[in-house]
Amino acid sequence: MDNSTESESDDSSSLEFKRRQLENEEDLERELRDLFEYLDADRDSVLDKDEFERAFFQLEIFMPDRELDRLFKKYSSTVYPDGEVGVNYHHFRAVLRELTKRRETKKRSFLSARKLVRVLSRIGHMKNSLRDTIRTSIVKV
Repeated sequence: MDNSTESESDDSSSLEFKRRQLENEEDLERELRDLFEYLDADRDSVLDKDEFERAFFQLEIFMPDRELDRLFKKYSSTVYPDGEVGVNYHHFRAVLRELTKRRETKKRSFLSARKLVRVLSRIGHMKNSLRDTIRTSIVKV
């Protein structure tokens, strides 16, 4: 096999890997969106304080009330004319990212990749390749 054929084969393999990785990331995005919609009891696209607290209980992510309050305050924004605040989908993803990054920095972690996989599996069927993606690249949440 000459060098050009090897190079073309390597390029093809690399492109296939990138395509699969992109598909897995898109699947992960859909799963996280489904999770958020499942947790958003009143379907207003925002988790209010009660939904936010209930979400972590339902997800079996237990933490002190002060930590829940800190996260809600940090990631919520004013979304209603009456001044009520809540956490939108993008901020919810940021909460998950913060909770999983703690594992890397040796801080107390409330959410592991394994737990997130279990939760996502509970609300729908996940592909094995998606499970692997979550486990290896959880910080991309």
